[in-house]
This record gives sequence, structure tokens and C-alpha cells, in this order.
Amino acid sequence: MSNKIFKVVVDYTLTLWAMTKACGFTGDHKSWCESPFSLRGEGIEEVNLYLISINKTSTIEDVKRKLSRLCMRPAKVEELLAFSTLYPEEQRQSYIVGLGSTCAIGRSREQVPYLFKNGVSTRAENCQWTEKYRFLVARKPLSEKRIKVRNIEATVNYNVNLNKMIESGKFDIVDPDICPDNFPIKGKGVIKNKFVMVNFNSTITSEHILEYFEEQGLRAATIEELLAVEARRNNDGENDFSLHALGSDWLDDDFQSLKDSQHRCTPSFGCWSDGRRRLRLSCAYSRSWHYEGNWFLAVRK
Repeated sequence: MSNKIFKVVVDYTLTLWAMTKACGFTGDHKSWCESPFSLRGEGIEEVNLYLISINKTSTIEDVKRKLSRLCMRPAKVEELLAFSTLYPEEQRQSYIVGLGSTCAIGRSREQVPYLFKNGVSTRAENCQWTEKYRFLVARKPLSEKRIKVRNIEATVNYNVNLNKMIESGKFDIVDPDICPDNFPIKGKGVIKNKFVMVNFNSTITSEHILEYFEEQGLRAATIEELLAVEARRNNDGENDFSLHALGSDWLDDDFQSLKDSQHRCTPSFGCWSDGRRRLRLSCAYSRSWHYEGNWFLAVRK
């Protein structure tokens, strides 16, 4: 999935015809505008959209499973048209599909909207989707009621090296790749700070977490801050959950030639059932976090 965000504004006060006309398509789209799509929304809404590609011919079930793993929902027809008005160059590159809206036309199977080079049309949902199609999606909304937050204060001493920081955490097991060469200290002096530990209590991607932090005026904590907090938590006898610092990452030498971030690893703390404390690396940026015991460390900007 591309990390590029496509910001759109959906005006639900418009009719399907008016939304289509605003796209400036060539040709006659009268029959399209008579498609029985239900417009679902009110007023004017800002939405962040993303494009997802598939690397092999897939069924609709395959595509929907992929979206679920990424914690995404398919874009609706209104969002698809709003996207077209702002990013026409994208639809000239490939077909772009909005699986979030369906309609039945005559006796045909359920149809979904898609953009092509100079226009918009419909295609049967339950068909084979090849690599020439991309899917427009949005993040699934987070449930604020499920999010848990804890606050903690800790002091980060940037005057000591990483190995000394690790020693202060009294870990029983340390990943050998967590070392000064891979994680050089980035800071100076001794800084006392207030930290926020967040548990989303649901499946969520790293990208979604970082977006949530941005919205809340937070930034992801670094490895130095994680070690300071874990030293404090250990002294307080707290080893009850895994804690992750997405603000530091490391790319294994075997993957240095890759341009994407799917193999980037971030530091995290975990405690095994026998009580052993472990400082490890998680390959975070291509994954969804499923375990409800995962907490994420952040700092107020």
C-alpha cells in the first residue's frame, strides 16, 4: 500500500450528476448518472484516502480480506468522484475502484463504480480483479471508547550511551541488533518529560497509529525515551504489557536496497509469562497490530 495521502472534500449536498459533472469527464455520462447508487452522508466532509494495489489476479473476497488486514474500508462513490476532481492524473495511470458503493442495474450482478482514463463507469463486483485495478480506501474510524491512555513521567539522560541506557532497564534478554551502531543517540542533556502510553484495544496498523498521534498533538517516542520509561516502570514493578516506540527504526543490512519501509524494525519492550523482561525489535511498518496487550509510547509535541 502506498503511504501517500489523498485529501479530498466530499460535498453531500450535491447530486450524483453534479458530482460527476465537477470531474470534467469527456463523453456522455448520462446513463452513469442514472445508476441507482445511494449517496450516504450529510453536509461537507474532509476525508484522507489511499490507493491500494494488488500484485495478482484476485477475487473480491481476496481484496476485502486485504483491506481488513490493513484496517481499511473501501471508498464510496461520493469519495471516488471527489478524488477524481482533485487527482485526475492518478486515474490516467490505472483503473481506480470504489468498492464501498454497490448498485443493481437491471438483472445484472451487483455493480461497483470505477474510474478510467477519461470517465467513470460500473463493473460487476463479483469478478476477477487484475493488477490493472487499484482500490481507493480510507482508514476505518477508531473507537474512542476502546482507547486506553496512561500517563507517566520519566527522565532521559542523553549524556550516557545506549548500552548504559539498556543496563538501567535491567532486561533479561536484549535483541543483539539493538546496539549503538544501529541506534545512535539523538539528543543532548538530561530531560524530564511527560509520556503518554496508548492502547487501541483493536487491530490497527502502524501508519494508523502515527496518524492518530498527529491528530492528538503527539509524536511517537524514540528508543532513548522507551528505555527511560521502562527503567521507571521496572522500578515501580510494572511489567504488565508490551510497549512500543515507533519513533525509532532500523533497516536490516539485507534490505538496505529496498525503497519501501516494510522491513523497518522498531524497538519494543515485552515481558514473558515467566517474568523475564525482553527488549526486542518488531518489524512494524508492514504489519497490523492484533494483540490487545500492545501499548504505544508517545510524547506531547
